[in-house]
Amino acid sequence: MNLSLIGILLALVLLTVLVYKKVNIVLAAVLCCVLMAITDSASILTSLNQGFLPGFAGFISKNFLIFAFSALFGKVMEDTGAAFSFAKLLVRAFGKERAIYGCMLATSLLTYGGVSVFVIAFTVFPIFLSVWQQSNLPRRLIPAAIAAAAVTYSEAFFPGAAQIHNIIPTKYLGTTPMAGALVGSIVGILMLVMLYFYFEYEIRKAHANGEGFECDQDTLAKMEKLEESAEVNPWLSIVPMAVLLITLNVFKQDVIVAMVLGSASAIIMFWSNIKDKLATINTGIGGATMAIINTAAAVGFGAVVNSTAGFQTLVNWVMSLNGNPLITLGCASTIIAGITGSGAGGIGFTMEIFAERFLAMGVHPEIIHRVVTMAGVGLDSLPHNGFVVTLLAITGLTHKEAYKPMFITTVVFTTICLAIAMILGAVIYPIVPPIG
Repeated sequence: MNLSLIGILLALVLLTVLVYKKVNIVLAAVLCCVLMAITDSASILTSLNQGFLPGFAGFISKNFLIFAFSALFGKVMEDTGAAFSFAKLLVRAFGKERAIYGCMLATSLLTYGGVSVFVIAFTVFPIFLSVWQQSNLPRRLIPAAIAAAAVTYSEAFFPGAAQIHNIIPTKYLGTTPMAGALVGSIVGILMLVMLYFYFEYEIRKAHANGEGFECDQDTLAKMEKLEESAEVNPWLSIVPMAVLLITLNVFKQDVIVAMVLGSASAIIMFWSNIKDKLATINTGIGGATMAIINTAAAVGFGAVVNSTAGFQTLVNWVMSLNGNPLITLGCASTIIAGITGSGAGGIGFTMEIFAERFLAMGVHPEIIHRVVTMAGVGLDSLPHNGFVVTLLAITGLTHKEAYKPMFITTVVFTTICLAIAMILGAVIYPIVPPIG
């Protein structure tokens, strides 16, 4: 193992330790980039100026409007009372003890329908917060519940999801998003079962320890505002989210257009509920700033990782793997996703290297598709992942407070499911070497 690769691994460990110690992730990412530059025998300023900053700025350039209008939509849903009313609808439908699963179902439907997970985080948080308060659940479980519903089974396990993870393989394999339906469905159901028992365990443990919904001053102010909001017909509260989904999936408009129309529909429908409309708009859009800066820092860190000699060593090792094709695919995709903090990056990398090779060996394209897609949501959810950073920023929680349940639901459980999918895939889709 060369020094540069050791530097990458040390940087990942250091980044995790620093964010757990509540060091600002921008500073933590820069320090870790300096460490990688030193172990890579590269110029520190070159690594920062040509690696970190382009990755940082590039992410903001591509995603700022998405973050801004997603935050606006979430704020409008909050200030109009629509989020609180929808939360009450979920509590009535599922009961206080099971309302958490109603929230997760709503989140999963948004994910499956193709809404960006970053958009979803801003959109559903006010709903989760209200349900958690009504059900007296510990706030530290909110990020885990949102992440489990948004970036595991609904994004990559169940066939048909309109998410980038499930679309990338189609370009290399000639498959459809429904590929590997049987394996994906079996493992998706298993994931749901594990999540149910895990959250039941966490809730029982919390209640046994006298732990319930707790508030810092910011959350308390938000809850008071939600409770004081004007009453909205619960069924009408669904309309803005329906507008978003229909605009995105039926009319095939850009996500920014969908967010603007969703926000506009909420403002128009519940016009009288918003006391200071300009303040709502300003606060909503402004709320995206810290979230996108933190996420961009994680992306910049990944960009420096990609530029090191150690990463190329890792790539060469992955390319040399000659074991069982499904194990090779799964390991390659999830390891690259973990190192770079990008599931989509891991999937794209693996497809570039292995798609043609394994198709030529007779591996069925549908199981290649499903295994690689599932692997992309395994180790990608480590502490430096952009969605993890964004979600914690939105919920106002730290890695130390909330990451452990996220790790269990989005890393441990997904890795278990990936292993089972590879076994099922080998049985259901045996390799058929081409004749001649």
